[in-house]
Amino acid sequence: MPQRHLPTDASGYPKPQAQRNFSEPDSHIFKGPYGWIQGFKAQSTVDCEHQVIVAIGVSNQPSDALHLLPMLEPIHANNGQLPAEHGRRG
Repeated sequence: MPQRHLPTDASGYPKPQAQRNFSEPDSHIFKGPYGWIQGFKAQSTVDCEHQVIVAIGVSNQPSDALHLLPMLEPIHANNGQLPAEHGRRG
């Protein structure tokens, strides 16, 4: 899954305005419907006909668009085939 990292300057040190959570350093700040949250973004792929979760992933990227292609690999590995598009829920 794509991951976001702290912004750094040319020398590789974090920029002064970079924020970090010391108890969960891989998490990131997201804009949510009720304000800002510190956390992760979870993705799941479900076979609705058989009611089975076929792939999961966790990232600190806010955009769903970056998660589609990385999710196809575990779907194929777990299912032996790639999904057909029947719509999106969520």
